Amino acid sequence: MVISDIINGHLHSFMQRRVLNAYNKQINRILKNNPKLAAPIDDEVVKKHLKLYSQLGLPCTDKWLRYYSNLTGFLDYTYIPKDLFYALIERVLNNCDRTNGDIEDKNLLNIYVDKQYLPKTYLRFVRGLYFDENYKFLSKDDVNSILKTDHGPLIGKIASGSLGGHGVKIFKFTGGRYLSEDNIELTGSWIEKIADSYVVQEKLEQCEFANKFNSYSVNTCRITTLRCPWNGAIVVAKAGMRFGVSQAAIDNLSSGGIATGLSEYGELGKFAFDDLCVKKYEIHPTSNICFKGQIHPYYQKMCEVVKLCASKIPNFNLISWDVIADSNGNIKIIELNLGGQGTDVQQFAFGSLFGKYTEPLIKWVSEHKQYDTFHHFRSF
Repeated sequence: MVISDIINGHLHSFMQRRVLNAYNKQINRILKNNPKLAAPIDDEVVKKHLKLYSQLGLPCTDKWLRYYSNLTGFLDYTYIPKDLFYALIERVLNNCDRTNGDIEDKNLLNIYVDKQYLPKTYLRFVRGLYFDENYKFLSKDDVNSILKTDHGPLIGKIASGSLGGHGVKIFKFTGGRYLSEDNIELTGSWIEKIADSYVVQEKLEQCEFANKFNSYSVNTCRITTLRCPWNGAIVVAKAGMRFGVSQAAIDNLSSGGIATGLSEYGELGKFAFDDLCVKKYEIHPTSNICFKGQIHPYYQKMCEVVKLCASKIPNFNLISWDVIADSNGNIKIIELNLGGQGTDVQQFAFGSLFGKYTEPLIKWVSEHKQYDTFHHFRSF
């Protein structure tokens, strides 16, 4: 055993406790500030919940169960507690040493995802070098020529580690140059100051269904695929839909958006919630469209695409995809998430994240803890 393994063995339990404590503090704060969400629920549901998650060998309470049950009005003993998800479940399912690396980098996504499912890319910036969509090297004169030509509205994104959609800007061609709403000019020198990895892509026009809620933001579906590790089947575990509520380009909850869960048929939940779940909305706050009864017409098509793509990424059994249908009904993947994927959006309606797959999944995770990749130190 190398020294890094020994050190990680000692650090692991400490760091795992830190995660458990952090999310226990979070749920305590939520329930204290929102007493209605702390209300007791059916004893039999609680007993089944505690029995299910006791298999993992970590402390488990009914706090997250009460939170989701009272928030949505939907009782389900399989709701995933956030603390157990982040401390163990996600880390056994996925090789978390490799998250936020090559696969999550938007500049490398088309290695794993067919180009037809991605936005057109005009410019890539990676560690001081520029490339076109097909990774052909670009000189700074080439970059200047691209950014001085009108390609229609463009989206600029930090390509790696852009948590919560931060670092996303819309640029419009005005007077021979690309400018953002806050008057930033899109140039090579500006890109070089922003990040080590940056991508400039076409601004997609979303389908009529998504657009009617808010035309300013790209309103994505967050679809979570699961490779069932007991038989290899790739399934959609659960999904939700996010909506912007302002003229911002993004729909992330951490940036002011709202979200609701989706049924297996693509039906929207009755309510949408904000990031803190302080407010719930029966109608979209700016378009006044009611969520209940709405069915996303491209949901099944999106599910088929992400299942196909997930089959090509073997190191990660659990992947959360941000997906839209464009104005022509073509499915486009905006990004994927491999670590810190979240449980809220998918559990905002119609029950738990893993639904009918929860029982066999928790059993498998409890029997394969050796795949937990919660590493903190490495030696050379």
